[in-house]
Amino acid sequence: MEMKFDLKLLKYVFFVLLGIGNAFDFELINNSVIISGENFYSENPFFGGMNKPKVQWVDWNSDGLIDLFLLDEDKKLKYFQNIGTENNAQFELNQTSFQHINCENWFYFADFDNDSEFELMAQSTQNSMQISYYENNNGELEVLTLGILDGNGALVLGESVVTPTFTDIDNDGDLDFFTGSVLGTVSYYENIGFNNNIPLFEFQTNDWQDILIIGQSQTENRHGANAINFIDLDGDMDLDLAWGDSYNQSLYIVWNIGTVENPIMDNINITNQFPPQPYSIETSGQNMASFVDIDTDGDIDLFISVLGGSFGIQNKNNFYHFENVGNNNNPLFVEIGRNYLNMLDFEDKTSPEFADLDGDGDDDLIIGNSFETISFPWNARLKYLENIGSQENPEYEIIDSAFLGSLIGKELTPVFIDIDNDGDLDFFSGETYGGILFSENIGNQYNFEFSNIIAFDGIDVGYNSVPEFVDIDNDNDFDLIIGNSEGNLFFYENIGSSFNSEYILVSENYLDINVLNYSSPDFFDIDNDGDFDLMIGSGDLGLNYYENIGSINIPLFVEIENTLDLGTNLKPALKQSSYGIIDAYVGNTLGGIYHLQFSSCGGGDLNNDLLIDINDIILVVNIILGNETSEDLICNADVNSDELVNIIDILKILSSILF
Repeated sequence: MEMKFDLKLLKYVFFVLLGIGNAFDFELINNSVIISGENFYSENPFFGGMNKPKVQWVDWNSDGLIDLFLLDEDKKLKYFQNIGTENNAQFELNQTSFQHINCENWFYFADFDNDSEFELMAQSTQNSMQISYYENNNGELEVLTLGILDGNGALVLGESVVTPTFTDIDNDGDLDFFTGSVLGTVSYYENIGFNNNIPLFEFQTNDWQDILIIGQSQTENRHGANAINFIDLDGDMDLDLAWGDSYNQSLYIVWNIGTVENPIMDNINITNQFPPQPYSIETSGQNMASFVDIDTDGDIDLFISVLGGSFGIQNKNNFYHFENVGNNNNPLFVEIGRNYLNMLDFEDKTSPEFADLDGDGDDDLIIGNSFETISFPWNARLKYLENIGSQENPEYEIIDSAFLGSLIGKELTPVFIDIDNDGDLDFFSGETYGGILFSENIGNQYNFEFSNIIAFDGIDVGYNSVPEFVDIDNDNDFDLIIGNSEGNLFFYENIGSSFNSEYILVSENYLDINVLNYSSPDFFDIDNDGDFDLMIGSGDLGLNYYENIGSINIPLFVEIENTLDLGTNLKPALKQSSYGIIDAYVGNTLGGIYHLQFSSCGGGDLNNDLLIDINDIILVVNIILGNETSEDLICNADVNSDELVNIIDILKILSSILF
């Protein structure tokens, strides 16, 4: 019997076993691109957006500079490292999902065991009313329990919709636990020591200090979800209570008229609106206050993040910065801005797309979103950002925040291709109800003009369609592959031509690829081998990279593991900014974008014969000696991806041959 081998498949298996080639090593980029326009300017636009940010200021790396942790509704804990100076904080997104810890809806860092390292408390993944505890082992957090117990063996509990806090309320050197309730009261657990290296608490009361917070709704007095924090706001050395309530567009401050050891709070010494006029705040409700001396001028500054309450949705401009221009005894908080990290944020479920709409040779950026609340009905918008830089060094200017109008639909996922082969880019988009929207460009490649938007070809993939056009069978026309809410890929083959497309449904589950929910495909030659690979964003499974180990005519996709956790509802768009360098802009559920960059170089098979052998080593030697200058050869010779071709690459290739 004759045995046949798929050389490319064997190459894939061989490379994976040896750890050479097929690497998916990408870098999170913070400040590579400037975005401006419409009263916005940022050199760090790609921080990922925010919808309901819960924050804490912690010097995690012990460098004397305060860092920032931020948890949002995607349940990913972001770590922003302060790379500035003592007097000028400058934050860089270091991790999009800190140590891959699921904090659910709240977290709190503190040195609970007095070992000069930060431990972590968080809402439990086991039960939303319970508390998880993570011990710090040389910088790595390890969970010790998913349910902290009190001295009687009962669970320490907090209401699932509130944001609790820890503080040393009795000045005995340990951190006690406080949680608000939707009834407007405060529960208090006293810290009484440790049990098996886990803090031990004793329940005291569900009605601490007889505090009762009743917020004002538009029609009646109401209790609601809340976020609490203790801080000495008047410089008298005892702790006051800042309370953000679902039914208050500002902050309550409950003043402590007792002492540092014996607090006294009541329903009389309460400020109902804080900060006071003329620098008051008015948001959609449930404001979370945090305090830090961010400018190191000796007094605490105020930050307010909006979690959202009974006064609407506030998915952008929801991280307020108030500078203290008074002092710690008499603070005066003046608003500085409402987007403290100065990130790009288009509210909800962003979907980026690259397209050279003005024909100037560089890729512009078009971004769709899910909805906006600025007018009724709450439709999505397309954002047109023109590249006023170059392909290698882009700079984007926001030209139009309602590109093609405000009544297109919801959950827009744009794509631009020349469907009729007339030299200009036509518009397509997915939308909420699973159809495909289409508008023909009746202008030209330099001056676009789009016709009325219509439904395309009667296509329906269920819900949340995400189209991607690609010549997947190499017959010189665009086929159509569409993601949907169930995580499938629908394959529509173009049986027409590049001038007159005609689509037939071939598969509702293309090549059995499924990412469980909200699939968002993008095809690109990621590994620089001449065929299309596949990257799929998902609802909950992150980015999924599938390498094409088949051919340009008959693809065969194999999933390559990656560990970068970017959040939920991810939608990637890929482009090549320079030779061997691929950029990926990834939209997410928080309305922002992440920028990833990785190299398509380093395969080791320089002569593309599907083998790594002595012939490839000879080519590497010739590159080092200057006898070979081909960019393609140099790209594949850089096996260790250090942007150099030298003896290290030869040794790496040699080890793969021998072992």
